[in-house]
Amino acid sequence: MAYESRVYIVNEWDTCVYWKGEKPIAETIAEFDLCCIENDLLNVLTNNAEEAKCYLYESHDGEDIIIKKDKYGEPLTSANIMDVYNAIEYGKYWRTTMLKEALHAIIANRDILSRGFDDLRVYHYGYWLEVKYGN
Repeated sequence: MAYESRVYIVNEWDTCVYWKGEKPIAETIAEFDLCCIENDLLNVLTNNAEEAKCYLYESHDGEDIIIKKDKYGEPLTSANIMDVYNAIEYGKYWRTTMLKEALHAIIANRDILSRGFDDLRVYHYGYWLEVKYGN
């Protein structure tokens, strides 16, 4: 088995949809499955992050899923886009480099966003991936 991280770029500006009176549902803009992750980035997403303000919504095979916690039972964490961007070492891992490119596009175009740039966040979700080799 290997430790995996998934991050979601979300906006928290529309908090009118609540899950059964609990936290609001964030709008997911993009999702990235990260395999290898730099220590600085992991630190920003876990130790230096705050608890996520919203839940996440996904639909798989016709089933609606509300993500409240990660596979470890820990609350989702939320980090500032600039902190995440600055923690990624460009070119070290291709998946985190793709994330950095996406964040760069958002940062470079933040002046044309119709709503607040500060409402855009990066949510972290940790999980185990079972890897089976052979038959």
